[in-house]
Amino acid sequence: MCKRLMFLISLVFVLGMVTSAVADDYDWTNDYPWSVLWISPWNWDGPTPYGGPGPGDRAYIESGPMGPVVDTDATAYEIQGPARGGGGDQEMLLIKDCNLVVGFWGLRGEEEDPSRGIITMADNAKVVTNGFRVHDEHAKGILNMTDDTQFISTYDFRFGDQDDEYFELNMSGNAYLFVEDAGDQMRQNNGEFHFDISENAIMEVARIRARARTEGVTNTVTVRDNGQIICFDDYFRFAGGGSDVVVNVLDNGIVDADGYIGFGEDNDFAATATINMSGQLMKGDGWRMIM
Repeated sequence: MCKRLMFLISLVFVLGMVTSAVADDYDWTNDYPWSVLWISPWNWDGPTPYGGPGPGDRAYIESGPMGPVVDTDATAYEIQGPARGGGGDQEMLLIKDCNLVVGFWGLRGEEEDPSRGIITMADNAKVVTNGFRVHDEHAKGILNMTDDTQFISTYDFRFGDQDDEYFELNMSGNAYLFVEDAGDQMRQNNGEFHFDISENAIMEVARIRARARTEGVTNTVTVRDNGQIICFDDYFRFAGGGSDVVVNVLDNGIVDADGYIGFGEDNDFAATATINMSGQLMKGDGWRMIM
């Protein structure tokens, strides 16, 4: 709880930065053939447009043949970024050894492109945002966090409103993800998702609600190697029907819900739920299994 209090105090400061910066609504772009923003060696040094967005700037990121890098403290009003072209996984953004303050962050999709945009956080990087959403048709994203990185959302963290959306979260190396008790919290309606929380990483959110309505996919949550998922104000819940879900809590992993741990909702859970446990702990104020 001390860690949570420390982050809440820091949120007050950085949110003030975002609020005071919104007056200037500038779209930062450049003319590279592949439409890449924030590319080395022009990482945030020098005047815009070559220096990157400043306070109040609205930044649209598109992946290309070279991976954009953010390695200096920066503030942007909004980031929107898809993975485009060529299929497979695309390096969309590397954030390292810096503090990045973003008003809103969204991952978009384009037509039926199978590409997945990869966001990598490393080297003590910290991101603070009002909201993070994989929220558009065909949107597919992977967030990798390691090396004592921190991702703080003051409003919500949503992934999957369309059947073909995909989100993957990999946390290790003391990484920390926090979602404040507001808005929709950590929520999924459709699509496919996979969590892997390991090596002392901590996901601390008020609640998790995965409705898992897309048929024919298997969603997974794995907590292992001293990783933790903490729902500090409510439930850890997989509701709805259509998608299978597998929860693995292994090797001293911990799932700790202030509310209940539940699978199924209103007799509408047509798929299977599997829990694998070995050398770990799952606890809540009750279990709900609706068949």
